[in-house]
Order: sequence, then C-alpha cells, then structure tokens
Amino acid sequence: MNKSRLGECKKYNPGRGERLVRARHTLQLSMHEINVLKKGLGFCPSSKPDYTNIHIDLFKFIRNLKLKKFFHNKPDTYKNAHTAPPTCNQTIGDLQDIHTVLSLDNTSSPSPSFDELLVQLNVIPNLDVNSGLKPNSMFVPTLPPDNHIDVFYQAVSTELYNLEDKRSTRTHRPSNNLNSEELRALHKLSICPDIVIREADKGGNAVVMNRSDYVAEIDRQLNDTQAYSLLPSNPLSNITSMIKKKLTFWRNHCLLTDLEYRFLYIEAPRAPCIYILPKVHKPGGFPPGRPIISGIGSPTEHISEYIDSFLQPLVHNLPSYIQDTRDLLCQLEDIDWSEDFMFVCLDVSSLYTSIPLERGLEMLQRTLNTRDATLFDHTRMLLDLTRLVLENNVFLHDGRWYRQCQGVAMGAKFSPSYANLYMGQFEKKHLWSNCPPDLTEHILYWGRYIDDILAIWTGNVSDLNILIKHLNTNDFNLVFTHKMDTTKIEFLDLLLYITDNKIMSRLYRKPTACNSVLHAHSAHPLSQIRAIPYGEMGEPHSSNTYHLNYIICVSFDRKEYPPFRLLNMAFFDDNRDTLAAELFSKKPLAPRTTDPTPSTQGLRQKFIKLERLRKQELARWWDITTLKRYLEIKQVPRGLRVIIFPSFEDLDPDLLGEWEHLISSTSFSMINILIKHSDRKRTKLLLDITSLEEEIKNLNLPEATDKNYTIMREILTGYQLYIKDKKMRKLVRDDNDYKNGRIYTFARKFDQVNKESNTRPTNIYTPAEAITGSLSDISNISSDCSDPPREGSSTNMTPHNTTQQSNSFLEELGRYRKGLRQNYNRSGTNIDPPAGGAGNTATNTRGGMTTRSTTKTQRP
Repeated sequence: MNKSRLGECKKYNPGRGERLVRARHTLQLSMHEINVLKKGLGFCPSSKPDYTNIHIDLFKFIRNLKLKKFFHNKPDTYKNAHTAPPTCNQTIGDLQDIHTVLSLDNTSSPSPSFDELLVQLNVIPNLDVNSGLKPNSMFVPTLPPDNHIDVFYQAVSTELYNLEDKRSTRTHRPSNNLNSEELRALHKLSICPDIVIREADKGGNAVVMNRSDYVAEIDRQLNDTQAYSLLPSNPLSNITSMIKKKLTFWRNHCLLTDLEYRFLYIEAPRAPCIYILPKVHKPGGFPPGRPIISGIGSPTEHISEYIDSFLQPLVHNLPSYIQDTRDLLCQLEDIDWSEDFMFVCLDVSSLYTSIPLERGLEMLQRTLNTRDATLFDHTRMLLDLTRLVLENNVFLHDGRWYRQCQGVAMGAKFSPSYANLYMGQFEKKHLWSNCPPDLTEHILYWGRYIDDILAIWTGNVSDLNILIKHLNTNDFNLVFTHKMDTTKIEFLDLLLYITDNKIMSRLYRKPTACNSVLHAHSAHPLSQIRAIPYGEMGEPHSSNTYHLNYIICVSFDRKEYPPFRLLNMAFFDDNRDTLAAELFSKKPLAPRTTDPTPSTQGLRQKFIKLERLRKQELARWWDITTLKRYLEIKQVPRGLRVIIFPSFEDLDPDLLGEWEHLISSTSFSMINILIKHSDRKRTKLLLDITSLEEEIKNLNLPEATDKNYTIMREILTGYQLYIKDKKMRKLVRDDNDYKNGRIYTFARKFDQVNKESNTRPTNIYTPAEAITGSLSDISNISSDCSDPPREGSSTNMTPHNTTQQSNSFLEELGRYRKGLRQNYNRSGTNIDPPAGGAGNTATNTRGGMTTRSTTKTQRP
C-alpha cells in the first residue's frame, strides 16, 4: 500500500449497500473474504454436531422437566424455605424454632420464605430492600425409580450415542451456510496474526486493522497517567480477599442475605481485558478508539450488577430521563412548533472517563439520600461497594496490569446508571438551580439519553451561547459540544423535522452506518430469525410509514430474508398499526408524575420537590402518632428497648425487677425525645410545603397544576397505605413480644441458670403488666384512611373490630395497588408492603412466664 495512504481511513462499498472499513492495514482482502465480512460479525457459520454439548443441553432439559415435576402444585417459597442456609451467622441449633413454623407440605396456604421467617423472628432487620439476586441453583430433584422422565432421558441418550458411533461411516454431509471458498476465507481471517477485526463504535461496520496499529492506539490511551496507572504485579488475589472481607462485614451486619453474599463473591475470577472500538465516523487518520473493559467473570462483575439493581429505579425518576426512542416520541408528540423555536443537541465529551472518583461518589450519595431515611445503612453499604468497584477497576493488556484511576469503566454493569445519576445531579445544580432564570425560561423541552441531550430553545442564538458557556463552566469536569438547527436535527436513530407545526420523525442512519440486520442464513434458531422483522416493523422510528417500510424491506432483502413470508406485513398500514399496538402493550410506558408538556418544565420541577416534601411530612406524622400510641399502651418498640443487663452472678429478683423498671423508663424517655424531634422536623416541613405551594400558585398554570395535584394525591394515597400497613405490622409484632414474654432476652449465662432450675422469678416488673388494651387497640392506628391531621388536630383513634379493620385495610390496599403501581414506582419505593409481623414462635412456659426456647441473644 502506498505510504501516503497509510494515514487514511479507507471506506469500501463492496456492493448491495454494505460497507466494510479498512483502517491502515496492508493485507489485501479477496472477494470471498469481503463476502464473509459482509454477512456481519454476528453471522454464525454452520458447524458439525458437538455431541458433548448436546449431552449437556439434554441434561439441562431433563433437569428442567424434573424441577417442574418436583415443584408442581407447591408454593413459590417451597424451594427457598427448603434449601436456603441460615444467614447472619445463625446456626441450625439457634434457629431450631423455625422448623416448628415451617409447613412445607401444606399447599393450602403458601409458607413464608426463609428470609421472611428470619425477619419475623427478629434475626435480621426488615430493610424493605431486596435485590433478588442469587447464585444459580445446582439442585436436581430425585424422582421415584422408573419414572417417565428418566425413561425418556435414557432413550434419547442411547440414540445420541448411536448417532455418534455412526458419524464416521455417514455418507450424507449436512448442508453449510458458507461455500467452500468462503470457508477457506473465514479460516484464513481467523488465523491471520497481523490483523484485528473489530466492530465500529457506531454504525456496526466491520473494521480491519493492523495489529500493531491497534495495540499502539491502546498504548496511546493507557499512557494518560491521569486516567490509568501501571501496576507492578497481578492484583486479583488481593482484590478477591478485599471483596470477601467487605462482603462478610456487610453480611454480618445483616445488610446482605446469604444468597446475595454467595452471588456477589466470585471465588475464582478471570482477568479483565481491554479492547477498543474504532470511531470510524471521526475525521482524520487512524481512527481513535473507544476503550471498553470486558468485565465478564471479573471479581467485581456481580457487585456491579447488584449496585445497578438499586440505581436503575432512581435513574427512571430523573426529570430529563429518556428511556428509548418510543419514550422520546411520546414526549414530543404534543408540542406545537413555532417559527422562532430551534432544535439543540448537546453531547458530553467522554462522560464515562471524565467522572472524578470522589465527586462521583458524592453525587451518588446525594441521590441515594433521597430514598427513605430508614435505608441509611443500606446507602452506606452501596457507597462502600461502589467505591470498591471504582477503585479496583483493573485489567490486563499485553501482559501488563493497569488500573483505571478516573471515571467508570464502560464495560461495568452499573456504568450507565452511575453516569445517568451523575448527569442528573449536574442538571439539578447547574441548570435548574444556579442557571439565570432569564435563560432557563427559554428551555421549552430538555431530555437526555445518558450523555446525549435534546433541547428545544425559544430564545435567540446569543442567549443560547451564554447558556452553553454557563454549562461548560462547572465543577463536574464535564465538557459540552453542541449543534443547532431551526428545521431538522439528528438525535439517536431519528431525524426530527417540522411539518405543519408538528415534530415529525423518520429513521436516521449515520453516513458510516451499515446494514446491521442479522443475516437470514445465519445458524441462529429459526424462531429468532423470524422474530427480527416482527420487532423491527413494530418500532416507532418514523412518522412516515412508507419511508420506514421501504428502508426496512431493503435492509431485509439485502440480508436474503424471504420477501413474501416475512415482509408482506410491512406494506399494509393496518397490519403494521396492529403489530405496533401489540408490541407497545407488552412494554407500556410508565405514567409520569408531572405534566410531560415541555412548557411546564418549571412547574414539573416544583411538583417533584413538593411530592418529596409531602412524603417526608407524611412519614413524620405517622412516626409521631405511632410513638404516642406506644406511650398510651405503655409498650416500647423493638428499636428503642434498652437491653443492658448486669453481668454479675447475683440474680436477686428484686434487683432485676428494679433494673427492668429503670430501663423501661429510659426507653419511654427516649420515645418522648423522638416525638419532640419529629414534631420540630414536621413543623419545618409544613412551612416549606406552604412556601412551595405559593410558588406553584404564582406560576398561574391552573390546568397543569390541577392535573399534577390529582396525580400527586393518588401517589400520596398509595404511599400512606404503604406506611399504615408497615406501622400496623410493627405494632402487632411488638404486641406479640409483650404477650409472649419476649420483651428482653437475658444473657446466655442467665438463661442457662434458668434452664437448670426450670423456674423464673414471678415478681419481676415488666411493662407488659401495664398493658390495658389489646391488639384491637393497637391496630386502631391503621383504621382510619383519611389524610393526617394538621396542627392542632387530635391524634386519638377510635377502637374498631380487629378482624373487620384488617380485612377492610387489605382490601383497600389491594384496590390502590393495581391502579397506582406504575405511578408509585416512579417515586423509587416499592408499593408492596414488606413481609413483617411476628411469626408463630415456639415457646416454653417457665414459672408462669412465656419465654423463647432459643438461648441466642436477640436483636432489638
């Protein structure tokens, strides 16, 4: 190749609309090699039968059949309750009372899960958070001899072995989806040591590069000492031991279940590696690369997935969040365009690698602090695990180990959510708080998909430049580039344009993009091949149906899809509309809690803040009311019981009685202090709410305000139902403690002496003797469904029948769950109440008092 051409990125168009990019490589590709690459990097050639994998797949299939047979007509919690090991360092002997309440064979009512039982028995706290992550089960049920599943397995296995024995004498060869020349070309490309084939960063092109240039580009990026540092040796063993220590610490503090611990800890991790995706759409010589760290099997892979499970709901709550193309089109469909409007697209340069470590963790903490205050310890754990992942982002390249010092790896599971929340905090501070109002009032619409921002600007160009300059002057280490147009603009995979004062769209492909549809002759499952056109034709990429159908049909035709069986539906609008409606019904958009009309952007922000303040005020009111109820019935909730007891061997009953009277009085004093503290906080919240409601009223947007108030009232009603259910469960739990003599648990030595004598003093004072009400009195706190009273209102509740009240409450809660689940999920809290309440605990009667049979010290 001519030396003058070495610095160029050469684009070839080998027929039928396909594009192959060659970046500074000296190998001359033959036509057969080009044809192979044209089929796409996702193309799977046909292969000979791998009988080892076939036997493995057959075993997995038989295992699934056995599991269905074994768990048929059994409750969902059967398996967990039957197989889950104890957590929080509890031994089987310490939890022997669990077996008395575990009814695995009772199919009339589902048994609680193992973790629910631990919560009910006060072994672990109920934090209302559950990632749902657990290691893959290896359980294989044992069925009776000569069952039909084993007979089927033996018959199929025998046939497979017979086929394997006959393959050497078989005369018929299976057909291949590549001809002989293409097979030789594929083999040559796969063994060539001098080239690297990668998919382009955008567009899906196959990029062929010299290996030396590819390695040099990676080395160039790794030489940036601010972003990467060279390590002297393999750090995996140290990282693995550090992770084990951290996970053990949080498991011992009951913030991780045993299943989560076993899922998060990878005992034998593999070395992460780095590769780059060439940015062929960039002008210049050899294309720069986007670094990707492959974290599959790395020590922090599962921890990253765990963190992401809690960050994702917070991302969906961001006011500027764009979920996908369909969500964007739904947000834009009601906008009436004016001649003085303009489209503005902003892009953050290298967002993932630009986030400073400490600044990113600070912004994450601010976001997590918006959750319920009871999740304070869980927030501490998430921040600790996030720091662990960010500080140990190591990888291997060319035999050397590196550590990423700044930003987050693009290959990490939680990276998009982490970057999204970081951008959300940036917008909150620099756009909606510190930006001059005379600039933000010109923002008709502001939506963001990770680092790509679409805005509709109603002001002049000079004011827009001032806004861009203001955004680039920040302490978040972010740099913005932008483009603008008054008639059309490209955003994501759409071309947005104006027709009859409405925003229309059509499918957009970048100039460097290629046809990325999977080839019809690829050795993928036939069901997957048939589903691809079905999904493509249902996506709302375009307002112009004919234009979209033409592009899709041409793309499929070039990938050799049969035109009549799979593509006829694209030319019938009725068929396509029905198909799109069916696809949309499978993934409905969550209703937004504020008016999506862009002209009410400021109102939207205020209602988000008002909703948060209302929830905080509701929580404070219920705290005050329930604590006052505890004082009335002279009971102390578990979290406020002082459990300090004398350690000497003098077991004088009078001493113990006076001691318990003292600690009970101390607990009651603590309740009074908390009531005063919560009352002060609630008073401040009421003042903030009044001030914010005045600001909303002054905006003079009556229709949008009424709509937002209606939605917010529904959300708050569901939130109040959730709190009431939670408080009632705790009241029932604490009442059972007093009735069953489980108020305090003495030291092990004191219990051992009582076991030997089988007696307990009968004249020890406990607050249980002062109970004047019953469970019906306690549950009165949840009998009223009205809003909490304001200042000066009485908090006393009138008694109700317990059974009627509980049934009506559960029915009321069920009615709201179905209608409010999607709205309520936006607030970041699960609408389903936690599984609380006291379990049916095994008890022993000693000396006229009821005590727990376990000797393990219980948590308050």
